[in-house]
Amino acid sequence: MQDFVNAEDWDATRPVVEAQQALLFQPEVETLFEQNIAQARAAGNQRMVEVLEQHLAILRECKTNGITATLTSLRQHGRRISPSMPN
Repeated sequence: MQDFVNAEDWDATRPVVEAQQALLFQPEVETLFEQNIAQARAAGNQRMVEVLEQHLAILRECKTNGITATLTSLRQHGRRISPSMPN
């Protein structure tokens, strides 16, 4: 999950999602994202909330529409990755 969130662009995100698809597509991962979003929100860390919400939405779209279609669409529409938080 950390590699997915910390990928620097869509081209770097794709191999991470493809390699970790079996793990990332598990319902527990969405639950973990939701818990982390709630914790960041409670801590007042809006930047982290935005990063995690963006990645959760992308993960869900990858599951629904496919990894290639989702990431190609994001790249074509010029959507940028929100800067991740430092490790």
